[in-house]
Amino acid sequence: MMQAVLENWPVKLLSAVIGIILWFYVLGAENPQAMQTLTLPVVCVNIPAGTTPITVTPREVAVRVRGRALRLEQTDFERMRLRADMSGAKVGEQTVPMSVSGLPLGLQVLPGHPSTARVKLDKLIQRKRPVQHLKVGEPSSDFAVQKIVIDPEEVVVTGAASVVARVARVAVVVDVSGLNSNLESEADLEARDLRDVVVNNIQFEPARVTVKVTVKGLNIRTVPVRPILGNPPAGYQVTSVQVSPPVVTLTGGGEALGAVDSVSTGRVDISGLRSRKTYAVLLNVPRGTSVLGVASANVTVSVRAADTGSGSGEAGAEGGEPATDEGAGAGGDAAGTALPPPGETPAGEGGPSDENGEASSGDGGDGGETDAAGTGSGGGDGPSPGTDSDDIVVPVPPDGGEAVN
Repeated sequence: MMQAVLENWPVKLLSAVIGIILWFYVLGAENPQAMQTLTLPVVCVNIPAGTTPITVTPREVAVRVRGRALRLEQTDFERMRLRADMSGAKVGEQTVPMSVSGLPLGLQVLPGHPSTARVKLDKLIQRKRPVQHLKVGEPSSDFAVQKIVIDPEEVVVTGAASVVARVARVAVVVDVSGLNSNLESEADLEARDLRDVVVNNIQFEPARVTVKVTVKGLNIRTVPVRPILGNPPAGYQVTSVQVSPPVVTLTGGGEALGAVDSVSTGRVDISGLRSRKTYAVLLNVPRGTSVLGVASANVTVSVRAADTGSGSGEAGAEGGEPATDEGAGAGGDAAGTALPPPGETPAGEGGPSDENGEASSGDGGDGGETDAAGTGSGGGDGPSPGTDSDDIVVPVPPDGGEAVN
């Protein structure tokens, strides 16, 4: 038997060698060697307790891998990483070795990629910080947010000492847009610095908080804004007054709202005005009510030098121009003058103008009673509540147009 095997063994051995060579040739032709370049993330391992890396350079590295084309095509490289070994590293910046991990069988990493990384370590600390809500949007009309409760009211933030030191507060964004019923939900947290900029690389405990929003239905009423001008400059007359916004929406009890037909501004001192100026003033919100939105307005006032003439206050063809100084126009003296709505002639000395611009008859004695808009002068009960005797109470049209033309 052995003799039969060994018979002509040189020929048999040559045949085996030729077969192996042919097999490798066919394999190389159908599935040749190939190379692929991968971009691998750098991850830190073996981090010393009580520390955390805050910078790692580089963050990604291009690595070349070689193997059979079919193998490269079928391989999932998701598990491959470049491991930066932090064993023995200390707080501060240092260089650590890197190596490829997760290389599939049958593949080879080619040289040429970085073998070290530059890493900066910092102490890992924990601090408690309050949680504050940031309200976004507005609830449905006729509803208002009554209160927002965050549970818990403070959380523990964890991170590098240099990063945690920047955290002034923890914020949660609460979107109440279109809300018409109470809401309870979980929300994510954001760390913010003193400039309200988001601080990253922070962990929270707990990771999320519970937000409870309570809304209530409202009694609301929209009323015009009435600007009040004080200390009109001598020798000048007010030519126009504009207010923005022209109307505000109030909320409150039914009786309190029912008694309000307008909201006056704070007193606008125009004693130094010689042309045109816009004043930002607060609103005199009636007791028992509150403004939906910002309780302030912008009042734009224009004045010009008064025309010299008789003290009779003779009005022009346009119905006369209201004056802020004594004897400069129709409608009584400067003290306590109430400017009429556009298109109306002020009551007082000189009476209304006819179409030729001549003042019609009228004694202008007591100025008549206060009208429905509260713009009365002279014989009424005096200036509007909250004004001085020399203030000008200006009625403003609901459309926000000019009160004086």
